[in-house]
Amino acid sequence: AVVRGTAGIYYLQRYLKLTHADLFFADAAVLVEGNVERLLLPLLIEREVPALRDCHLTILEVGGAFAHKFRELLDFLEITTLVITDLDSVKPNTSEDDEDGDSSGRGASCMTIEPAAITKNETLRQWFPKSTSINELLDLPAADKVLTIGEDKGSCIRVAYQTRQPASWSEESDRLAGRTLEEAFALENLDWIQ
Repeated sequence: AVVRGTAGIYYLQRYLKLTHADLFFADAAVLVEGNVERLLLPLLIEREVPALRDCHLTILEVGGAFAHKFRELLDFLEITTLVITDLDSVKPNTSEDDEDGDSSGRGASCMTIEPAAITKNETLRQWFPKSTSINELLDLPAADKVLTIGEDKGSCIRVAYQTRQPASWSEESDRLAGRTLEEAFALENLDWIQ
């Protein structure tokens, strides 16, 4: 089986039935988290990297942070992939169970500058870079965000998420990272969005 576990197989079977199966014929794939990324990516490619229009590039919206469900399928297909996901920073929950009965240790959403912030993104936690600390994720070198796959190690998977960028508000400036793409966009355009 390409994907282990009943839940993983069910998720992929349902997903591939509901969407295009062009992943199997693509030169490369981009797994995006939501509508904003799916809608913006073709525009960014058109504007910034028009050479990609000559490739069969599949853009798949995988919903939330579910890219990790595609791990074994991507390994099997040996397809070069970009995973665009969010940091999804939260405060660590020190109580036994949070308000939803979740004992995973993840609490309420918080800014990425929260000292002990962790990610609730399962792709970052379970797949790669297998880290929960927001500070560790923000300090991670670009080379550590690439995973080589395939028997001949000719393909790779690259994860991309928010990074620290200069942000200025009035006369103050700092290097901040958004917890989502939308928040990162707002932080980089603070003067414009006022």
